[in-house]
Amino acid sequence: RTLLDQLRDRAGDLIEDQIPQGIANTLWAYATLNYNPGKEQMDAWLKFILEGENSITELTAQGAACIMWSFATLGYELEDTELLYRLGDSVVDNEHNEQSLSMAAWAFAKYKCIPSDKFLCQVAHDLEDDSNHTWSPQPLVSILWSYSVLEYNPGNRVLFTMERRMNAQVGSFTNMQCSICMYAYGQLSMHGAHPMAPSNQFLAKLTERIALETDTMNNQQVSNILWAFARLRYEPTTTVIKALTKQAENILDSFSEQGLANLLWAYATLAKRPRLAMMDKMAAQVKKQLSGHTSQGLTICLWSFATLGYNPGKECLSAIIEAITEITSSSSGSEEETRLGDDEFSQIFQADMLGKVLGWEMDIGEHLFDVGGRAWREQVSEVVDSKLQRQVSERLQELGIEHAYEVCTADGMFSVDIMISIGEKDVVLEVDGPHHFTRNTQRRLGATRTRDSMLTLRGYEVIPIPFYQWAHLKGVPEAECAYLKHKLVAYKDELNWKNVDRCTEHEDNQITDGMDNHAIIE
Repeated sequence: RTLLDQLRDRAGDLIEDQIPQGIANTLWAYATLNYNPGKEQMDAWLKFILEGENSITELTAQGAACIMWSFATLGYELEDTELLYRLGDSVVDNEHNEQSLSMAAWAFAKYKCIPSDKFLCQVAHDLEDDSNHTWSPQPLVSILWSYSVLEYNPGNRVLFTMERRMNAQVGSFTNMQCSICMYAYGQLSMHGAHPMAPSNQFLAKLTERIALETDTMNNQQVSNILWAFARLRYEPTTTVIKALTKQAENILDSFSEQGLANLLWAYATLAKRPRLAMMDKMAAQVKKQLSGHTSQGLTICLWSFATLGYNPGKECLSAIIEAITEITSSSSGSEEETRLGDDEFSQIFQADMLGKVLGWEMDIGEHLFDVGGRAWREQVSEVVDSKLQRQVSERLQELGIEHAYEVCTADGMFSVDIMISIGEKDVVLEVDGPHHFTRNTQRRLGATRTRDSMLTLRGYEVIPIPFYQWAHLKGVPEAECAYLKHKLVAYKDELNWKNVDRCTEHEDNQITDGMDNHAIIE
């Protein structure tokens, strides 16, 4: 450290005599060594780069990228983005390679600054250019991560080109690259990326690679991977999820508050419940970390416990509610820490409803109950139908089956797609699109299972109409009518449906409901 300090002082004395490439090399060395030379010297270098005659034009592409990467790595605060744009353009204007592009893209992401169209177009061009560029995993993953942090959707063509390149090399991914790749795709799925980006085939190969790396993963990597599986609605193999859960249990004490919340959310979303001992450990860890959680993080933990059908105990529940109430009423925390939106209030209210069924001893208080109930009912009142839903309704009409379309339950707590009243019995048809299922195995997600359970407890019989079963009928009206008759066969006498000539008996041997309970991770 003493030697670095001396070198820093000497470098400061010689700034005026430096050449631009020399500054790039010096900055890169400091950043690589994780040594910060201090704001004064960084300011001086920035001034030299911006004001020096031809200083940027004399840089190589690698030199310009090194400066960008070094400033970002050292956490130097830029007052404006002029330097980034000038250096970024310098990278693509000169002879560059994948490494310099990825370093520059990473710097843009760290500064939360969208690159210029010129830079983005060059990246897209080089990704598609098979003749002059051979991309290794690191720059590919780095650029993908940059897109995700910037919430920038590069378009389907770029995403599938990147997937094609990564697919050929996924067998050599490190645990860090697996984690970053999964996290990036998970983030991009929330920002307009193609719903099948990446493809199931690529995720299957990446899952195989993850299985070989779990023993060396840290808490953030485990959390990010499981979170991304859930965000992408992709069910990993039993072997992989068991291995990730085992590693999570081994290093649970090292999980951050956000990491633990993401872990619980992933299990709840995928309807994969760890064994009781692991659930108990996660509940204890949540309680231990209460002071470091945001209100959103605690809300996620509460909802996840309820969705997984787990009772963390009165003491833990009371502590969570007390912490949420204290954080949201505090004026000293940041907006991110204290603010709850309608979605979070709604989650608390839903957890309270589920908790009553699970035997939770929890009182969320008058404020959370009132605000949460209002948020929940507002969401219930938002009618969103689909083409699939309308098709099912049309076939029911052809069969002469009277039904209500998009109607609320008697207590106003749930909106159902289709309700058929049969004597004193109300039968609910839930027409479930792709977002209700894992995309590779067509298993119902946790939220969908919870919905059906709550409706059943209210006395309704829930009959799911999964999109993939309806799609199997290939739009043939005869088959669709027969399918609905098969679903409602228990009420054949009461419904007395019309004998529509074109509705023949439905051969259902190739269509199975595939409805199961929470999978327990042993």
